[in-house]
Amino acid sequence: MLDWALLQVVLEDGSLGTSKVFAMPHYQHTGFVQYFTLTTASGHRLQLSSSHYAYTAPSAASTWPQRTAVEGKAIQPGHVLWVVDRETGSLIQSEVTDVEVIAEVGAFVVWTLEGHAVVEGTAPSSYSSSFGSDEAMHKVAQVAKMVYRIVGEEEARVLHESGAINAVAAALKAAFRTHSSIKDMVGSAVAAAMAPMRSLVQSCGMMISK
Repeated sequence: MLDWALLQVVLEDGSLGTSKVFAMPHYQHTGFVQYFTLTTASGHRLQLSSSHYAYTAPSAASTWPQRTAVEGKAIQPGHVLWVVDRETGSLIQSEVTDVEVIAEVGAFVVWTLEGHAVVEGTAPSSYSSSFGSDEAMHKVAQVAKMVYRIVGEEEARVLHESGAINAVAAALKAAFRTHSSIKDMVGSAVAAAMAPMRSLVQSCGMMISK
């Protein structure tokens, strides 16, 4: 069974809070995946696949809203990540001191209704570069969130546990790898699609409440 619990998240303003999992776009129990294990000066460790984004701080004065998304395979010692301080419980910066490449079985990604999930005390992005950029994937996640609110949690669980979500995601990723130019159109296309979907969600909500 999938764990759809409340998780600690970093909200858009950089504060910490909790939010509910609404989707698991990557839910893989088998097969080896290459991971980049990042160790920071604070002793935090973060494992990322090659295409999953870590959020880095461009400078010591940078705030969370000024973060930069960098793929796992591009992170090097000297990059600065965001982590949760073990003593104060606040979000701080910590420099990457070591990068190790390993292979492990399985891969799991969660999307939360608000913010980005904290992973073992670190604050990476919830997204990968599958759709071209962190911003484009965020727009895709917004559409997924709307679908979740239409079908409800139980139906969302069925879609994930049946493998339907993984199958659709794999097909989209294969198409984008073959036709890389499609990536550039995803952001604007998804944004345009979201306007009528908002109206649909509102209409469905009214129908369900009756």
